[in-house]
Amino acid sequence: MRRWWIVLWMVLLLGTPVGVLAQGADLNQAGLVVQFGDGTVATYCVEFSEPSISGHEALARAGFTLSAEYSALGAAVCKIENDGCQFPSDICFCQCNGTPCTYWAYHHLVDGEWHYSGFGASSYKLQHGEVDGWAWGEGSMLSLIH
Repeated sequence: MRRWWIVLWMVLLLGTPVGVLAQGADLNQAGLVVQFGDGTVATYCVEFSEPSISGHEALARAGFTLSAEYSALGAAVCKIENDGCQFPSDICFCQCNGTPCTYWAYHHLVDGEWHYSGFGASSYKLQHGEVDGWAWGEGSMLSLIH
């Protein structure tokens, strides 16, 4: 767990900006962790000038190639880079038709622990200093905290 925190805080403290960079000193920063199906983990520090951005917007500003399905409930992330389902040619949860149900699970880091999000990525408002996590799998991010 200690190694995970060191990597994340190095990214945040070094201020490696990804996405849109606003000029000025009043930038907000949020962490973003993405665990792909092959086990690789990518970390980003996303800068934004707004008071908050959606989790979906954080993914987009990090430069990921995304596929999402939009409805009245917001955006469901179907695919990040090469992992997932290409909506609309596939249904968004195309690999969730039985067991195992594999999809992009959305989490928030709270007090050093990952918590499954009760909100969709376009509804959750990520604020300065917060960390979002995405994992391609059966809903767990346990491998990120070991």
